[in-house]
Amino acid sequence: MKRLLFFALFCVASSFAAHVAVLETIRADETLDNKECQFLTDKLRQMAVTSLPASDGWTIMTRENISEMLPPGKSVEECEGSCLVETGKNISADYVAQGRVSHFGSLLTITVELYETATGKLVSSFAVQSENAEDLLKEIESHAQPLFQTIAKPSQANVENEPQDAANTQNAASTQNESNNTAETTEGKPKTLHSFNAVMPIGIDTWDDRGSHLGAELNWSFYMIKETGFSHLFSVTAGYIHAEQEWYDYDGMDLDLRYGIGYAPFSDRFILGIYGLVGANIRYLFADEDAEFRGEGDIIEYNIILGGRIVVGYQVSEKLGILGGINVTTDIWNQQFYYENDHGVFEGVNIEPFIGLSLVF
Repeated sequence: MKRLLFFALFCVASSFAAHVAVLETIRADETLDNKECQFLTDKLRQMAVTSLPASDGWTIMTRENISEMLPPGKSVEECEGSCLVETGKNISADYVAQGRVSHFGSLLTITVELYETATGKLVSSFAVQSENAEDLLKEIESHAQPLFQTIAKPSQANVENEPQDAANTQNAASTQNESNNTAETTEGKPKTLHSFNAVMPIGIDTWDDRGSHLGAELNWSFYMIKETGFSHLFSVTAGYIHAEQEWYDYDGMDLDLRYGIGYAPFSDRFILGIYGLVGANIRYLFADEDAEFRGEGDIIEYNIILGGRIVVGYQVSEKLGILGGINVTTDIWNQQFYYENDHGVFEGVNIEPFIGLSLVF
């Protein structure tokens, strides 16, 4: 008798309001416990109340309302999948929504769908992910309101001006499309990575009487990496260099500027990049006593550099990582100023291993 009375009252109320039922959140595995799933349902229901106010003719059904309207022997937790719309019809709801919690790798996910029971049409949905239940709740708070607002304008129960409704619906759709386009633009924004490295350059020169050099340098490199993996970099290196020649040695300073393009996709926390490099280098080498005794003084070198870089990195956290690699270049043009000026083309090999920290922005 009580059930029949409640149903009669509900049918009378249905003629004045549009009803929305938020069914219990279900879990695909042991992702969350029952109490946590119930809390997510309560949060979705709260967002529905906020988005669909009673003053506009909306009624958000409570957990008790839904349980009273279900057929005998059927629990609200059993309402999922293909029977979701049918369940909405059984409880006389105009719209029915439900969330499903699961795992994707190490992440928690929730998919929320909103159906129109009269047509069985999926009106709106969203799917989000997070590292824990607290962050998942924040994602629901961010996405649930737009979900319910998709039905706010066209389905008001007490609106008399239908042309105005159509205009509002079109505006809402345009706003939603702009929001989606903005989200896609944000998601497609390239990642920028700054790395700070220690470099140990080894130079093997092939021109007459120049020998080889070693050094200890510091490097800053800026990488911009798109979702497709296409990337370009800018690099600045400065430090100490020691050059050994046949009769005497030089100690001096080295400044290096480079630009590169290549392919460097992120894969979870790993990054592997291959770049082509072009750059310029200047060295100022101070002559030692033996060189001055022989009448030879300081040396200034200008180099145009061509070569490649291999980069390997691992992100310890979302922002911080470890990055290392190696540069292999040659001097495609070298101009040297000392007691006898000299120059060379495509001579010398520079091998530069490096390692350091990286920051992702």
